Amino acid sequence: DAVPNTSVHKLLHQLYPHQFLLGKEGQTAVIDILKKFELFEPDYTKIVHHVIGNIHNVINAENSSALVTLHGHGLNYPIQGCGKTVLAREFANTLGYEIEPIMLYQDMTSRDLLQQRTTLPNGDTTWRPSALVNSARCGSLAVLDGIHRINAGTLAALQRLIHDREFNLFDGTKLVRHDRYEEIKKTYDITDEQMNERSVYPIHPSFRILALAEPPVTGSSTQQWLSSELLTLFHYHHIKPLSYVEEMTVIQGMVPNTVQDLMDPLLKLTHRLRHSGDTTMLSLSSSLSTRQLLRIAKRLARYPNESLYEAINKACLSRFLPQLARTSLEKSLQDAHIKPFQSNAVDIEKAVTCEIKDGILRVGNTSVSVYDPENKMMVPDVLFYENPQHLSIMEDMLKDFLLGEHLLLVGNQGVGKNKIVDRFLHLLNRPRQYLQLHRDTTVQTLTLQPNVQDGIIVYEDSPLVKAVKLGHVLVVDEADKAPTNVTCILKTLVESGEMILADGRRIVTGRVGQMSSDNVIVTHPDFRMLVLANRPGFPFLGNDFFGSLGDIFSCHAVDNPDMESEMAMLRQYGPDVPQPLLKKLVLAFGELREMADQGLIAYPYSTREVVNMVKHLQKFPDEGLTNVVRNVFDFDAYNKEMKEQIVEALHKHGIPIGATAESIKLASELELPEPKLTSHWMIGRGQQGSHNRKLLCPVEEKQLRIKGPVYLNVKSYPLDKFEDRSSTFSELISHWHLPLQDNDIIADISASRNLLSNIIHTITSTPVALYSTFINKQAVQYVDLYDIFPNVRYSWNPVLKIAALGSPLDGQAIIHEQKTNTVLMCDPNTGALRRVFLNSAIEGAKDKIAGLFGQEQVTHKMCSEFAHENWAVFYEEGGSSLDVVDMLQGTAYSIDLPLNLKSVHLPSKDAWLLTEDNTNKRYLLTRPSSDMPVCQLNTVDVKVAENATHEDNNTRSLFMDGPFYSVATTSLNKDQLGQALKQNIDSPNRLMADTNHYAAIAVGFPELMSESEIYTIPRQKQEETWIKNSRDPLFQLAVKKPEKKEYESVFLPDANQVVKVLPISQVPQEVYPGGKPNNVYSYLEVADLAYNKLRYITHEKESGKDVTGPKHGKIDKDNQPHVGGNMWAGGTGGRDTAGLGGMGGPYRLDAGHDVTQVTQAEKDAVPEEVKRAAREMAQKAFKQRLKEIEMSEYDAELYEKFSSGVRRQVQSLRVILDSLQAKGKERQWLRHQTSGDLDDAKLIEGLTGERAIYKRRGEHDPELGTPQVLPKILRLVIDVSGSMYRFNGVDGRLDRVMEAALMVMEAFEGYDKKFKFQTVHAHSQFCMSGDHTLEATKHAIEKVSKMEADDHFVIVLSDANFDRYGISPDRFSHILMDNDKVNAFAIFIGSLGDQAERLARNLPTGHAFICLDTKDIPQILQQIFLSTMLSTK
Repeated sequence: DAVPNTSVHKLLHQLYPHQFLLGKEGQTAVIDILKKFELFEPDYTKIVHHVIGNIHNVINAENSSALVTLHGHGLNYPIQGCGKTVLAREFANTLGYEIEPIMLYQDMTSRDLLQQRTTLPNGDTTWRPSALVNSARCGSLAVLDGIHRINAGTLAALQRLIHDREFNLFDGTKLVRHDRYEEIKKTYDITDEQMNERSVYPIHPSFRILALAEPPVTGSSTQQWLSSELLTLFHYHHIKPLSYVEEMTVIQGMVPNTVQDLMDPLLKLTHRLRHSGDTTMLSLSSSLSTRQLLRIAKRLARYPNESLYEAINKACLSRFLPQLARTSLEKSLQDAHIKPFQSNAVDIEKAVTCEIKDGILRVGNTSVSVYDPENKMMVPDVLFYENPQHLSIMEDMLKDFLLGEHLLLVGNQGVGKNKIVDRFLHLLNRPRQYLQLHRDTTVQTLTLQPNVQDGIIVYEDSPLVKAVKLGHVLVVDEADKAPTNVTCILKTLVESGEMILADGRRIVTGRVGQMSSDNVIVTHPDFRMLVLANRPGFPFLGNDFFGSLGDIFSCHAVDNPDMESEMAMLRQYGPDVPQPLLKKLVLAFGELREMADQGLIAYPYSTREVVNMVKHLQKFPDEGLTNVVRNVFDFDAYNKEMKEQIVEALHKHGIPIGATAESIKLASELELPEPKLTSHWMIGRGQQGSHNRKLLCPVEEKQLRIKGPVYLNVKSYPLDKFEDRSSTFSELISHWHLPLQDNDIIADISASRNLLSNIIHTITSTPVALYSTFINKQAVQYVDLYDIFPNVRYSWNPVLKIAALGSPLDGQAIIHEQKTNTVLMCDPNTGALRRVFLNSAIEGAKDKIAGLFGQEQVTHKMCSEFAHENWAVFYEEGGSSLDVVDMLQGTAYSIDLPLNLKSVHLPSKDAWLLTEDNTNKRYLLTRPSSDMPVCQLNTVDVKVAENATHEDNNTRSLFMDGPFYSVATTSLNKDQLGQALKQNIDSPNRLMADTNHYAAIAVGFPELMSESEIYTIPRQKQEETWIKNSRDPLFQLAVKKPEKKEYESVFLPDANQVVKVLPISQVPQEVYPGGKPNNVYSYLEVADLAYNKLRYITHEKESGKDVTGPKHGKIDKDNQPHVGGNMWAGGTGGRDTAGLGGMGGPYRLDAGHDVTQVTQAEKDAVPEEVKRAAREMAQKAFKQRLKEIEMSEYDAELYEKFSSGVRRQVQSLRVILDSLQAKGKERQWLRHQTSGDLDDAKLIEGLTGERAIYKRRGEHDPELGTPQVLPKILRLVIDVSGSMYRFNGVDGRLDRVMEAALMVMEAFEGYDKKFKFQTVHAHSQFCMSGDHTLEATKHAIEKVSKMEADDHFVIVLSDANFDRYGISPDRFSHILMDNDKVNAFAIFIGSLGDQAERLARNLPTGHAFICLDTKDIPQILQQIFLSTMLSTK
């Protein structure tokens, strides 16, 4: 009757909001009923425009008309941050209402809502009416903000007030409806004073209640606040998000100088996220509410040169998003063409500086006047060392501070949030009030602290109230520790500047003429709030403060400083601590933080721990680093798996935790024979002194024929450096792991001589690939050369050599294939590949034809000693010409020789040593003059030294007739030469080495064209036995073919050493007196000429114990750790008994202790009869165990094969599951108890004699109507079709599926009450051809959705072989997203060509993954679980 034009459907919707109460099936049923009675109207809203004040608002007719014509009480439940508070305020202003804001919270009782006890000045107790009662009497609009938080029983107390407009208060006061009040007065002829004496008061006829809430989540595991009991209390209005045009109009109205070009893509992105059916996208859209969009618009309008990309990431706090959500956000930004600014490589240390000059503070490029406070004692002053990253954060904070924003800093524990805030306020000269929250913080303690003085309750203002009064900056620390239902009361204070305190006072905004009084506190205009919180989730177990209140603050992510910033800061904390030590700590903690981000460890070790360690080292420099590190990590020693990973990370970066004196494993030393003068070399003359033995060889210049470039695909991998001396002190200092495949064989290695670039090139064969290791950048560039050498599997295996070029071609490399004489120049940075043709097209065709017909191909060689100067020499074994190629200029010249070549060495760039084939005679090819090429041939005649003994005959024959395999290119200095020869001598010289000599020194060679003295150190002959099937890469480099036995040497002139790789068969027996170790195939032989020492580097440690016979051993009831002893079962490092790390025991037995490992050599030395007895005993126990679990030996072997590859990932996933368990088990406060801790909110009740005034920790009993806590359901749809088995040998796809399945099974063991998983699969080896992935996925989703669970997951593991069966990506996408209850994902673990990439691009963002690497599937599963299981749904 009041609004006759109102739609019946609309009215029914306000009375019964079925779309928020019911699921999909229930909504359909209600609509069918409305259609049946012809009450259904699909479009009952239209857009109307209202101009309110100076703001042009666009409001749905549904929202505005219903509110304006509201005669009862209404409730709005929009999404967070879409403007419900603004709409309520404007509605009140339009109707002339005064607003009474009432912030509701979970612990609020009916007394808090209606009447509260207090005391009078004389100590008597009394009742104080609440803001709701005052609103009812004065006729204002009571805004109940957050009724979704309050207990349903508390809200039910308002039923009589809302329905009958009457209420009886706790002190006997009666509120009655206005017309009834007047009727009573008239009937009984009573005045207002008499009615008031009887405690009867009228409710003002204008009194209304407007409640605000967030919409209920249908299907959530938590209890629904919108119950049937509440349905009759209000008229319900759903405030829909604004459309694109509406939102743009609002933003332009409130921010007049809005940058249209920036806001357009921002709004398009926001509305794309809001209308996405994906839960991940919807969660991102909640961070881009209208309130946040206005904040971004103001910021960009004030600072138009800032990046929209950074503004969005800042609003979404992307740094702490789960990986899947972060990937989805990045993909959405790319689709919206929102990209980060391209930096101009500005030095951040110069760009971000800080200074105060003439009362003006400048941080970076932002300036502000320094504040002049009344109380300077409250200004914080903290020790702070500036670094670029923290200054950059402070500049960003200052910009928002100038815009009038309240700030929220979110970061891991110990990253410096407090330091940054205190330094920020110190620079601004702003007084600070500090408030630290905790899980026991209540609404009362957040605002006031009640005390009893002389029997009277006295409220002391909290730092929050003091800051509001005095205009100080309130720093709220550990905001995530307090329950969000407590911190939510900050919303009205931050948003509207109003709050009602527990003692009845009100905080109001500073309006014109508004004065403070006893009951009113006017917010000081300088009041500002800085909130600090840890990121949500494990291990901090905090509440999601950002998710609840994040959009009312300007958020800033505070991360650990980058390496440069952290080093700069630590140098100031520890100026006397060695910088290499600081770098080790920074790198180690950076590694630990990355492991925490990946979920491998729980705690993200922060800058705070590093600073404490550096301060300790600065004060106590003599204390070892090991003890200092233990102060931080001793707690983790109680977790075995955690300890192993932390120790491994620390060892990797050179921190020797756990090292002992027994960790020293230096190689044993042997005496190196002294060098002897054995021969003389006479260059360019015969033995009789003739000088006519020189010849100018013909030289032909030619232009190189270069083809290319072609650009190959380059993949970049991170490079991890491992410091080996942290765990074992040996000759091995550090090493890197290259991402080699199992079947890769290293063909050659070359390192650049430019220390600034510091690049090591590695070429592999079968398949051919280039791995370029950039040491300084800590990265590996991978270039696949399979297409260049495609015939590797047909007729021949390539023999490859590689050489690193120098400046200006630094970083590039020459690749030479010796059989086809193919010369390539490759740039691993860009993938550019060029081919250099040395032969004519006819000669090249001739070689190809010879190879096709099976003719023996000749071998071509490359001399790359001076490749760092960008030139090299090429020749053919048995040929008579040299090709000198200048890679920089693109030119070459050929030298024709009157001899057939066997070998060529370049001792200098002006003199080359040649060896003639068949005769083994030597020649020196020199440069006739400085302007001519090397072309003058000089004979090298050998004369045996006079003091050469008969034992030198072998030496004489080799040095006179045999080729040298290695010649150095630089001379030893005077001191080094004197040390090696044990005499004072200064002359040009070269180190040389061959098969039968440790080293040789040619004194005077090659610079002096005269007689040179040859000093040799002969090698003791060893009887060699060929070791077959060796996979050791060092051994493969040393021994190319058994029949040649060529061992290349490496010269270290600075150390005066010659290093050679030897097979174990060539190593003296003195090195391994206990017998040859079976696990070592090669040694590094180091001939130290300075100290006449010989070292053979290996890693072996022996315990000196022996074995007798296998046995189980005694059981220690106390389970004490036992090392050795040959008595106890479950010990380590022992013999005979069952345990770990020992030798001779029958089987492994883990008792949970640290493992002491004996050497492989000792295990190999166990007598055969003991081994046989141990095997028989182990097999018997093993078969018995398999019989118990119904598993065959073959199944056990397969299980161990796949399980061993994912043990780390299993632990990572269990860390995530532990975090969910930990948070679910956290106890809550139980109030109204007769014992426990005194409840501050019930002090007055204690004065009156009540007993139930205590609180204690415990588990709440579930409320009536609370849904049963159900486990989460995970179903794996595993594709083990024929194609999986068929192509497993190509890319290992079936193996990856098995590893993923095992990871889930092992990780979820022990969590049966919280998670349940199932698998759907068929056997790949025996199944029929065809693809039923779609049918299996659809079946799994349908089955899972029918199960009762908190969350439903379906993960499909399949290859991308869809094209073969005509399966459309759209069909698969529709099936994945068809059911809103089920989180469905697809992981493609195999692909023919780019099938997987094309398929993933056409599937919903964040629901498709490509995994072509064995180790990536568990990581992807972690992303899925972390992104969905940690949700608050």
